[in-house]
Amino acid sequence: MLPLREGTATQIRGEILSVATFHAAYELKRCIRTRRYKLIAHWPPDKIPPSNCDNSPNMDILFKQDLYSIDTPHFCLYDLLRAPQKRNNLAEDPTYRPIRDELYERLKRWMRTTDNPLCIGEVSPPIDAIVHTSDSLCADGPI
Repeated sequence: MLPLREGTATQIRGEILSVATFHAAYELKRCIRTRRYKLIAHWPPDKIPPSNCDNSPNMDILFKQDLYSIDTPHFCLYDLLRAPQKRNNLAEDPTYRPIRDELYERLKRWMRTTDNPLCIGEVSPPIDAIVHTSDSLCADGPI
């Protein structure tokens, strides 16, 4: 961070990496984002757990559109320059396959170097955690 503060660099990394494992329910996601692309990997591909969305108008929209019944793909790849709203998943587009594969390799390398628990199997919840099932309707409701 010091080079940024001193003005000797405009960036210190070429990507941002993020993880999600538990919110209210178990939902394994890992993400890598560069200036141009964003790749999200889901383990395993599944449906969006409703309890991971706060009880809000957004949740109502997701239910009305029946979006909780749609399977999430293993990969979501977005071109942030051409479609910053992330509405078009390019992960299966052959034109973008090399980009997807390269980002996935970078993501896996980062996971290995940080000893990400997904590298050895499923991730257990913290001992005192309350974890909703994937079909629980909301985080405020019954488990």
